[in-house]
Parts: sequence; C-alpha cells; structure tokens
Amino acid sequence: MNEPASCINSSHQLTTAESHLLHLLQDGRSHTLEELLEEAPEFSWAQLFIAMDHLSRIGMIEICRHGFSYWLRKIESWSVANGSHPHR
Repeated sequence: MNEPASCINSSHQLTTAESHLLHLLQDGRSHTLEELLEEAPEFSWAQLFIAMDHLSRIGMIEICRHGFSYWLRKIESWSVANGSHPHR
C-alpha cells in the first residue's frame, strides 16, 4: 500500500538515481522519458523507473503523458535542502 506524500518521512535519503534525475531536471523545463534515459547511461532502465516512480509519488517531480510520450519535470515548490513540501 502506498503512503500519501504527507505521511512520507522527510528524512528520506535520496538514492543515487533519484539525485541524478533531479539534477537533470534542474533546468526547469520538461524532459521526455527517452531524453532522461539517454542522459543517464550509468543507470538501468529499471533503476530510473523506480526513481521516477518514487519521486513522483512523494511530489518532487511530475510525470505527464502526451500521446505516446511521457514527460517529466521537477516541481519547483519542493525544497531539497530542507526537505519541505508545501503539501505537508
């Protein structure tokens, strides 16, 4: 069972794949799933999928489907430095 973002422990340590995805999304624009996979060859598809899924569930990134493509972007209101989120 998945916990809502408000129940997630704010001391969660990001995995290397999660940190790398957030770094790739720092430019503020939306990226396709394919772009991110190409930009992170050191991670398997499964590692990146798990990282994207987790970051989306805790509200750090947004995943949108447009046709046959998936687009990801970092949610700007999340502060990684202090672990705060406006919906908590």
